[in-house]
Amino acid sequence: FCANQRHHFEPAAWMRSDAPAIDKHTIGFAAQLLSMTSWYGRSTELAAIAESMFPGIASTGTFTQQGKEMGIDLAHFSIAVRLGFWIEPRRRGMGAR
Repeated sequence: FCANQRHHFEPAAWMRSDAPAIDKHTIGFAAQLLSMTSWYGRSTELAAIAESMFPGIASTGTFTQQGKEMGIDLAHFSIAVRLGFWIEPRRRGMGAR
């Protein structure tokens, strides 16, 4: 979902959760994490999505702790999303970029 959204960003998809197996707090947490990176882009929109889906996630000061409580390995998530950037276009038959 996150890798696909980087190429075809649609804020409404995050809000309606086009990834139905993922709860809104996880989507909000992912949006907050991605909003803090230099490589994903869309930081302002993602921060707003994060706050809407998981109120207070940016201001709690316990972002890393929230990730641990949710069972999210931040390093693994980052690597998985970046790998998805490479895999997603190929899966759709778009070839190398």
